[in-house]
Amino acid sequence: MRLRVVPGFISPPPGFGGLCYTPTARACVNISIPLQLRVIEMLESLLTLAKFFAEKSVSRFMITIVIFFLILMLVPENLSEYLEKKSAIPYSMQLFCFSIAFVSTLILDRVVILFLRMFYLIRGFVKKRKMLKNLNSLNAEQIRIIELFLQYNCQLTLCPDNPNVALLVKMRIISFVRKCSLGNDSQFQLNPEYEDLIFETWNPCTKRFE
Repeated sequence: MRLRVVPGFISPPPGFGGLCYTPTARACVNISIPLQLRVIEMLESLLTLAKFFAEKSVSRFMITIVIFFLILMLVPENLSEYLEKKSAIPYSMQLFCFSIAFVSTLILDRVVILFLRMFYLIRGFVKKRKMLKNLNSLNAEQIRIIELFLQYNCQLTLCPDNPNVALLVKMRIISFVRKCSLGNDSQFQLNPEYEDLIFETWNPCTKRFE
């Protein structure tokens, strides 16, 4: 009976069932198994990272990647061997650097949010102080116009040629709405930026905004 020889295995005669691997083929299979497992581990890690970053913003992902590569560039080479030897975990150095990069991104994110909140609070405080200063610099006639807005809490018909009205418009305390159909008068309203502040800080006893 003659056997058909094919590289890597021997084909047995009909009726003998499956393939019989030669010693060379067995060695190749034994060598490829650890490689396959390593590839599977890498794919699982990549899928885990992909799933993780799918839930995060693109900007945070990019910042994390930048910090990750910066750490890899600055870390000594012998540290990678030391970590893999001590932990017995493949790519332990990369995992360690990525963890540091991710935590750094979270800290940076919180710091930026805190800075923006403080910035807006300080800016709002400074703006409010400036607006109060403008209100308290008004003369008695201009204060009376503001009192009319406080009393009626609606749009008022005023003469735009009045210098006090013109100054209030210039200071952006009141704003023009529309021109009246008859005469030279126009309708004005409190500027939305000043309206809440005027109602909150007006003291009718002292005639000041406090």
